[in-house]
Amino acid sequence: MLMQTKRTNQGLHDRIVQMVANHVRSLGYMPVCADLAGCKQPAPIDGHIPDVTGYFRGHLGLICEVETSDSISDAHAGSQWSAFSRQAVLSRARFAVAVPKGYAQSAQNRLGQLGLSALVWEF
Repeated sequence: MLMQTKRTNQGLHDRIVQMVANHVRSLGYMPVCADLAGCKQPAPIDGHIPDVTGYFRGHLGLICEVETSDSISDAHAGSQWSAFSRQAVLSRARFAVAVPKGYAQSAQNRLGQLGLSALVWEF
């Protein structure tokens, strides 16, 4: 069963997903998949759909999950981050968490609590 969640800040979330997808394309990943209407959808990972994935030379190269201020500390985010981090290691890909400006430290703290590491991007 795929797990999806509705956020209080869904509009902000979707804007950041679009910015992240554009950024990932600018880094040279192709194709880029984004969990947005009208985009090629990312493949599920352990029952979760990442917000953005990017491929490099035909292989998964990047998994990114977008969070807003109201979702960084929730249990669902922790479950997603753990699954995406494991897959990144298995795929030799990078794992990133994207957050609104001013929330990078909150994301870093949460990653530390979960025993995970990831790139943290602010948009």
